[in-house]
Amino acid sequence: MDILDSTASWLPVLLPLAEPSPELARGDAVVATVTRSLSANDLNPDFRIEGSFRRGGAVLGRFVCAGPHAAPGFRQTPLHRAAFAADGAPRRAARPLTALREHLAGRCRAGWCPRIS
Repeated sequence: MDILDSTASWLPVLLPLAEPSPELARGDAVVATVTRSLSANDLNPDFRIEGSFRRGGAVLGRFVCAGPHAAPGFRQTPLHRAAFAADGAPRRAARPLTALREHLAGRCRAGWCPRIS
């Protein structure tokens, strides 16, 4: 898919905001600012998300998350090291797909859960 020539979308985009993140509960909030700038190629966007996790008036933790168009290195975050082996091969989920679907269905808002086939 060529995102510059297509009306298709890659949304939703999932990014690890904080690793580790504070323990969150129903009703907690993420308050964030997303900044978009041009990447080094002066064509594609880079993103930066800066914010905090909140419970009522209390700040539970702060985060800064970079979403560059082209990042140096591979497996630079705990999320990506968990998702990909050192040789670059994707790691396979240890759970059967049915269990994963059930797990996600109980945790995702309607329409926000990824399709697992």
